Amino acid sequence: MERVVIFLVGTALIVATCPTQRGAIAIAAALPGDDSSSRVVPSAMEFAPSAVTVIAGKLKTGDASSVAAEDGAVIKIKSVPIDGSFGDIVEYDFTTDLNPRTGSIVLKVLQRTTVAPQQEQLSLFNFSTGTFDLLAVAELSIPVSTITTLSVTNPIPYISESGDVRLQVRIGDTGTERWKHVIDQVKLTAL
Repeated sequence: MERVVIFLVGTALIVATCPTQRGAIAIAAALPGDDSSSRVVPSAMEFAPSAVTVIAGKLKTGDASSVAAEDGAVIKIKSVPIDGSFGDIVEYDFTTDLNPRTGSIVLKVLQRTTVAPQQEQLSLFNFSTGTFDLLAVAELSIPVSTITTLSVTNPIPYISESGDVRLQVRIGDTGTERWKHVIDQVKLTAL
């Protein structure tokens, strides 16, 4: 069963779909001075990516340390042709001390694209099957900093025995115009 969520942010309508019941997605435009999205339950553990790999796209600047905090340091990627339109694919590896029995995980991506709308696909690596599972599809409909949050309850297949988590974000597939993808922060929170 597919889950559809519709957000109204300012004058922009953002539609997000989640192809499974396992994932939930929330998208909001980041407003200056608004730190409401960064509030975390005191017992939560946060992790920044230990590695970032650009699978498709041209890395212009940045590395894993650039997305460890919301501090202005960014990764910039130039889109490349993928399946007839422009896009990029980035994988974020988290090295954690979590175990597969962790109650739930939340992944947050703070980013923007220079041309909108752009489709966003969020996938987590399933360590049981050895493949990425597409958990959420969203549309980044405005070219401003946007926070995408993916919540996964019962994340057993997505946490390795050694505590690794792998997130894949694919942006694009909607146009024939080149654009840039700017990522400010990516984090994993375990609850």
